[in-house]
Amino acid sequence: MGSWGFGVFESDASKDFVADIIEDFSDEIEEALDSYSSEASYQESDESVLVLVTLIQSICERAGSAPPELEMVQTWKKKYVRAFDMFGRKQWNLEAQLERKKVVVKCFDSLISDSTNFWSED
Repeated sequence: MGSWGFGVFESDASKDFVADIIEDFSDEIEEALDSYSSEASYQESDESVLVLVTLIQSICERAGSAPPELEMVQTWKKKYVRAFDMFGRKQWNLEAQLERKKVVVKCFDSLISDSTNFWSED
């Protein structure tokens, strides 16, 4: 196929490059979530997971590329929320915990929505 236009994301090479980035970011998320066995391990990668999820969503939206499959993102959310409930909420008072959890849920739910829409179009 090669190229089908002049835009930044209108070539096989650019789409492959974006897919590689998404895969690398997904691997980093998996590694971080699998390491959550203590409060210290959670705090080491707490922010990076949310940043990576947000970057994946932004990149996929901008490039029109495939987001991670729905089941994968749902699993990430489940693992992250479980870790947040065990370790993360200790960082804030009750009001701040509730606000932070809204941010966490919204972050994952946005990618879940994009993934649902993308993969259900087949």
